[in-house]
Amino acid sequence: MISGLNLTGDFTVTLVVFSGRPDPKWTILSTDPSYRKIVAQFQKAKMAKLTYKPEDMPARLGYKGFLVQGTMKKGWDLIVGPKTVPLQQLLLKTMPKGSIPAATLKSVSEEIKKGKVSADLQVTKRFAPNYLPSWWNGNRGRLLNNNCYNYANDRATGTFAQPGRAFARRRGQIYNLVLNPAAVQAAAVSDGL
Repeated sequence: MISGLNLTGDFTVTLVVFSGRPDPKWTILSTDPSYRKIVAQFQKAKMAKLTYKPEDMPARLGYKGFLVQGTMKKGWDLIVGPKTVPLQQLLLKTMPKGSIPAATLKSVSEEIKKGKVSADLQVTKRFAPNYLPSWWNGNRGRLLNNNCYNYANDRATGTFAQPGRAFARRRGQIYNLVLNPAAVQAAAVSDGL
């Protein structure tokens, strides 16, 4: 056992990058040429409190970091952030070839190099509303006068809600949304998401 670590022998690594499909997961054997270097950098990161809990994973699409688990299975450590870039690069190099498309690999490599992806250290409670399909589907008026944005917000307004419309109405402005990802995101955030 490496002193002070949950790593004993081989360990499991997951590259957290996809949404809606399984992330690549592999085992780094103690015989891997990079093993000692990875363990040393991991130990430094742990001592400097630069590893995080999986719950601290950034809420974003695309690259979110690496999850590392030792064979003792005492939980996962999230490796992400600008101060662990060399460790992230080493972990990426151990990933079996062909695990992700070349374009995704290039994008992840660039994200790591920039070091801008950090753990989400905000103290916010994330929740999903209770799953109550009969509440939405059991009332014809609610079903016919609301849309997917209402459902995603868990708010039946009867108005076919659109991102930003509630914010504009509160400020006495005319609702006008340019349809591009940045504008839709900003509009949804202005509605309180």
